[in-house]
Amino acid sequence: MYIFVKIYSRMRKIIYLLLNILLPAILCFSQEQDTSKLNLFKRTNNFFKERESDKKDLNYHGNWAGLEVGFNNYINGAGKIEEGFLEILPWKSRSVSINFSEYNIGLYKNRIGITTGTALEINNYNFKKNITLLADTSPLNYYTDTIHNFIKNKFSVVYLSLPLLFEFQFPVGKKNKRIFFSVGAIGGLAIDAYTHQIFKEKDKEYKNRVREQFLILPYHYGVTFRLGYSFIRLFANYELTPLFGENDGPELYPFSAGVALIAF
Repeated sequence: MYIFVKIYSRMRKIIYLLLNILLPAILCFSQEQDTSKLNLFKRTNNFFKERESDKKDLNYHGNWAGLEVGFNNYINGAGKIEEGFLEILPWKSRSVSINFSEYNIGLYKNRIGITTGTALEINNYNFKKNITLLADTSPLNYYTDTIHNFIKNKFSVVYLSLPLLFEFQFPVGKKNKRIFFSVGAIGGLAIDAYTHQIFKEKDKEYKNRVREQFLILPYHYGVTFRLGYSFIRLFANYELTPLFGENDGPELYPFSAGVALIAF
């Protein structure tokens, strides 16, 4: 019961902070527009919907829905890349985000708006050391495997997330293409966690998957920055919450960066 009260308290503070930041901006932009053209609370659902490039389209369209891939890592409480038993191989630790729905609120013409939606985030951390996490210990513990040499040894966390983005768009050239920049918050709930190991023994390949909670924090929230032009979309995320609960494991703050492969 305590953890739900704590989650509610934190989320309420975040919402209150965002309202204090965004509400003055909304009121400012709304006063500058003709009321006959105001589309402040008009919602556009871009769920797998192809966007129109017609110059006459005055609706604001954000840049969220799509398939994103990137690389993961985390820093410890001292602000340094983790080098303890959870040290990872950055080039093998990938993030995948399926941003499957998008909702937009236009603030100023079709150039400034608020975007939200939903996403399924999968963060993979490929361990550098030949370790196995123990699922039934508190705080989190491990042992070094001296028998098997793992071909793959990763820890994965899956989140159902929701963003709140404030986006600016700037027309460039004569083909109605735009540079966009967005900043905001992203948070959600952890819905799955597991380890996945692959090793060989006598020329035969074995796989071992353990699905456990591993003392991860049941929720997450952080900040996100996004920049793009035409079909090129880049992102960077930084978590303000640690990966594990307090005193349940190392103090690690995940971050990721990457590119959108497909825009819905």
